[in-house]
Amino acid sequence: MRLVSPPRTPLADQPPDRIVLRDGSVATLRLTEAGDGDAMRGFFRNLSPESRYTRFFTPGEPSDALIDRFCTSIDPTRGVTLVAIRTFEHQPRFAGVASYFRVNDSTAEVALAVDDHFHGKGIATGLLERLAALAANAGFTRFQATTLSDNWAMMEVFRDSGFSIRSKLAGGCIEVVLSLSLLQKPSTPSSASVSQAARRRGDRGIARSR
Repeated sequence: MRLVSPPRTPLADQPPDRIVLRDGSVATLRLTEAGDGDAMRGFFRNLSPESRYTRFFTPGEPSDALIDRFCTSIDPTRGVTLVAIRTFEHQPRFAGVASYFRVNDSTAEVALAVDDHFHGKGIATGLLERLAALAANAGFTRFQATTLSDNWAMMEVFRDSGFSIRSKLAGGCIEVVLSLSLLQKPSTPSSASVSQAARRRGDRGIARSR
């Protein structure tokens, strides 16, 4: 298989993606902006302590510095963050957050979190697929991730995503490497392709970013 790279469109010019989830509802995926700080803090504050622990290996909320980093998506060669937006109780809110950050010229670390109210709807799948296209376009050939050894839901998202993966157990964690160069997907993931994948599987897991 070969990687089909997305067109090199400036990040600021890329329109949001609309994806259909497993329950037939729609979520919007977009890159974060500088003004997303309050919404990002609210997203992590509203996660259950268990979900925050799975994401950060601590039940505490992320620091202001990390929130600022999540809200800076202007240089894809260093890292970007995508959010999935859904309406909940008549208000739009972040339902999922996924980031990659540069490790070296070929590798980026990826991590995802999904709001507890939206587990199992395919949000992580859609975020991961779109994030992979952005990373490949920026020149990365691998994602790496660290997740808890009992986070089987997140491992299922990785295994079913279409990536060639390698994983190893390290203490109470699983270290995963996903090869972007072996991923064959449309240049810009469409709502239809993401919808088909999302309907086949859920995504209750969360991967931690160190």
